[in-house]
Parts: sequence; structure tokens; C-alpha cells
Amino acid sequence: MLVIARTFDGLLFRGELHQLTTQLDLTIVELLRCPPPDWTQATGDITELLLTSQLPDTPYLAQLDYYLCGPPPLITEALTLLNRLNVPPTHIHTERFDLI
Repeated sequence: MLVIARTFDGLLFRGELHQLTTQLDLTIVELLRCPPPDWTQATGDITELLLTSQLPDTPYLAQLDYYLCGPPPLITEALTLLNRLNVPPTHIHTERFDLI
């Protein structure tokens, strides 16, 4: 699971999500766009390299389902990358929301 936020405070439900890793075969990668100086995980934008480093080998990618939730620009960015990885659109499920 890739969780993206602008700042550390934007990582919602962090405790709950990490609790799921004890119950499910789940890995969480947190990416911050504006990280604090001591942040040691992923930073910046979503990249093809980031996705491919976290996903199974390329032939298997088309068999997985992908669930995206976030603001429209983030969803568009992720859709573009998944398209480059030849993920079929029927395996991508999205929920877009705008922040007020």
C-alpha cells in the first residue's frame, strides 16, 4: 500500500494502517511530498521507479487490482504511471475528492 501526504501530519490513520500489517500480508510505503529533515522513507513525487520497486514482477502487474483514492491531480498522476506499466483500466478503481 502506498500512502501519500504532503506533510507528516497528513498521514491519516497511520496507526490503524500499520496495525493491519500484523493481520494481513500488507506492506505500507509512506511518501511525503514535503518531509521533515529526519524523514527516512520515500519523498517527492510518485515515480515509475517507486511503483515498480514496490510491485511484483511486470507480468504479474496486469493481474492485480489497484485502488486509488485522493484528489484529482494525484489520481491523474497515478493513472498515468499505471498506464505506462500496462495495467488494464478494468483493474484500476478510483475515488476522487477535492479538499475545501
